[in-house]
Amino acid sequence: MPTKTPRINRRTQIVRFLRVSRLLFCMIWVMYRERRRVVLAHARGNYAVRLDSDVLIEALIAFRDSALELGFLMIKLGQFLSTRADLLSQKAIGILSSLQDEVPPASFDHVVRVIESELGKPIEEVFSVLERKCTAAASLGQVHKAILAATGEMVAVKVQRPDSDRLVQMDLRSLKFVLWIITRFVDTDRFIDLIGIYSEFERTVYEEIDYVREAANTKRFLTKCKVPSFTRRQEPPATTCAGTPRA
Repeated sequence: MPTKTPRINRRTQIVRFLRVSRLLFCMIWVMYRERRRVVLAHARGNYAVRLDSDVLIEALIAFRDSALELGFLMIKLGQFLSTRADLLSQKAIGILSSLQDEVPPASFDHVVRVIESELGKPIEEVFSVLERKCTAAASLGQVHKAILAATGEMVAVKVQRPDSDRLVQMDLRSLKFVLWIITRFVDTDRFIDLIGIYSEFERTVYEEIDYVREAANTKRFLTKCKVPSFTRRQEPPATTCAGTPRA
């Protein structure tokens, strides 16, 4: 019978909210303060000032290390910021870019639980082979190679991490709370569009964790591009075996 992943209790939620909020406040405040310093310096004609002060670098290193421990949205946020050359220096981006490669995988038992729970049947009825070692691990999910029991077709199976949906909601609330605190007492719009960054990040996250939407987008892309079958090893897994938003 399919098993369920234990839910997060109230105490765990409170502790995580406090830890994540503190981490986010420290990093975002330093980012705002340093960007303000640079913008004002450039306004005075001092273009030698750059966004790579020791204070900012130390804050990002602390965030990166804590993000690896907290996982989920904190890693995703670091990855998201590592693509924003308009906000951070190359040195700062280099620190956060390491989060792209340092994500540990979830347990294989969790992968089996999610597949069985989402598809409503034992794993043996879905796949004749499901590799225990993941081929790729990301902040919100991971990918395993498998062979479909019904057709013998080799596919890739993408599965969300434990409690991804719940933790994403919790951490987004923490992020929104921190931004509300900062923008309530400080006019940040002149130096950094925190609300705009939040909106873009939130949209990106929800699109990434909805595997049904991702499958539809992948299928639409291949149809529009008319990719010949010999140029791809397999039909994307989302178009063959992904049937729920989590697997």
